[in-house]
Amino acid sequence: MIRVLVVDDSAFMRKAISRTIASDPAFEVVGVACNGMDAVEQAQCLRPDVITLDLEMPVMDGLTALRTINATCQAFSPRVLVCTSPAVGAACETHSPMYIGASDLILKDPCIGQGNSGFNAELLSKLHAISSAATHRTAEGTTCTRT
Repeated sequence: MIRVLVVDDSAFMRKAISRTIASDPAFEVVGVACNGMDAVEQAQCLRPDVITLDLEMPVMDGLTALRTINATCQAFSPRVLVCTSPAVGAACETHSPMYIGASDLILKDPCIGQGNSGFNAELLSKLHAISSAATHRTAEGTTCTRT
């Protein structure tokens, strides 16, 4: 089973993305984070195989979180799927998350909660593609204390 950490500052998007991921038996949502700092802490603790990462977030933005995750999680190197709004996605051409370690990028669908199976299918397809390169690990012996 591929372990996934979902990161988004919108509670609605965290729930919608988590629900889509959990609908596929190949994936297990092991955690959710509401900002970049929380994402870094949870990535270090939970050691997910894959992370879905929003870019525009409070406390620590997604690009900074991506750089930090890449620097501090080298022992297990999670794959990162940047999951961002179309407006932010257009701006990624000059500061592409792919240049700093993201595996792929998907633009969030504003109609995700209205039964848009196209976005859900693309999300799962991209997760399958990037997770095929991720090494399956277990979390045996790891402990996580959140404050």
